[in-house]
Amino acid sequence: SSCFCPYGGSSTFAMDPYTLKKRSQDQTLSLSLNTPGAQKQRALQQKRADLLRQEKELALTLRRKLGEDIAVQAGNVKASRIAVKNSRNAGPLRYSHTAPPNEKGKDGLQQSIQSVMRMSGELAALQAETDLVAKAEQLQRSQIDTSVSSFAGWFAKYGEPKHQAEQADPFRSVLLKPRWKPMLGFSSATTLRRGRLLD
Repeated sequence: SSCFCPYGGSSTFAMDPYTLKKRSQDQTLSLSLNTPGAQKQRALQQKRADLLRQEKELALTLRRKLGEDIAVQAGNVKASRIAVKNSRNAGPLRYSHTAPPNEKGKDGLQQSIQSVMRMSGELAALQAETDLVAKAEQLQRSQIDTSVSSFAGWFAKYGEPKHQAEQADPFRSVLLKPRWKPMLGFSSATTLRRGRLLD
C-alpha cells in the first residue's frame, strides 16, 4: 500500500514515530502533514495494518487445521495400503477410515478459506481507495501556490532557512560592508559575496 509522502508522490510504508515527529517539527513539511488527504491516508494505512494482522491470524489457523487434517489423512493412506494388501487374502476385508477433524463440523477449512478470500478482497478495495487519495493529494500539491508573493511571505509560511545571511556563514550570499577609502570615507559600492549554495 502507498501512503502520502510530504516530499511529493507516495510512500510504500507508513511513517514511524520518529519520522512523524521530525516532519512535524519542520515548518515546510508540517504544512502537508495534517491535510485532510494525509489524515485519510494514515487512517487507511492503519485500517490496512489491522486487516493484515487479522489475515495473519487466519493464515496461522488455516495452517494448524491443515496440519491436523494431513496427520489424519496420512493414517488413512496407511490404512488403505494395508487394506489393499489384505484384499488379496480370502475372507472378509476390514477397512478403517477416520474423517479429518476439520471436515466434521461447520467451522471447517472451507470457512477459513472463504474468510481469507474475503479479507483479500477488502485489502484490494482498500488499496484502490488509498491510491485514489494519494493521486488527489499529489495533484493538490502540484498546484502553484499564489498566496506568497515575497521572500518575507515565503519565510513566514515556510520558515527561515537554517543558514543565515551572515559573513560567518559561507553557504548564504551576503552583502559585505562598504570599503573604506582614505581621504574619501566609505565607498558607495556594495560587494555581494556569493554563497556556496549558488555555486
